[in-house]
Amino acid sequence: MQIAKGEEIVVATKAGEALTKLFSTSLALRNPKNCERILKLNFAHGDTNSLGTLMELLRNEEVGTSAARILSSIFTYTNSENQAPICKAIEFLMMKLLKTSDMEAQEAIIGLVAKAISTLSTNDFEKIWTNKDIPREDVVKLLLDILKHAPTTTRSPCRRRYAIELVIVLLERDEGFVSLFINAHLGDELNETLQNISDVENFLLFSGGAGLVPHSEEMEDLIEKALQIFNSSMSHK
Repeated sequence: MQIAKGEEIVVATKAGEALTKLFSTSLALRNPKNCERILKLNFAHGDTNSLGTLMELLRNEEVGTSAARILSSIFTYTNSENQAPICKAIEFLMMKLLKTSDMEAQEAIIGLVAKAISTLSTNDFEKIWTNKDIPREDVVKLLLDILKHAPTTTRSPCRRRYAIELVIVLLERDEGFVSLFINAHLGDELNETLQNISDVENFLLFSGGAGLVPHSEEMEDLIEKALQIFNSSMSHK
């Protein structure tokens, strides 16, 4: 049976989602050796290894979210050489983040950016904010808006968690963000988030609606950490 072009895209997307779950949970989950194996894979269509392929797919509208999820799972457990091309894509990811309203895309991008941006040199970090398409004010507005919405299902359960992780990095590295977060009443939003934590926010891997693999840090502890850093930042202003 011949598959029409439109159906090919649907099939490829579904296959990508299945591979994402396999790579980012079962294989790559907290396993440095498996992460290295994934990055060394070569695909049948050419000599490009999996990292090069994932970096190409990151810019693809159809499967970019899946690529971001896999790269996020791999990032922490790979070496700086493999991290470098991901770090170079942060500006692109931030611009994409500010343009999308898709919750799954936001979750995947913020999760990857929060990990990668913390490894940047001071010069590379500051260079991001010279891009007129990435205003600090818009980043703050988006992150606080995400904090207002607790997940009710296993769809995008990590969106608020990753947003808080990114907030922490920005507070620790940039006084400009500290001032903006103060003006935006970040403390109030974090305290509100603390009161409406959803059960799904404490799990990384699910079977249906049941959480199987918990995050290494509970959501409550992560929020408390963010509040502590925020309050400390305010005291130095």
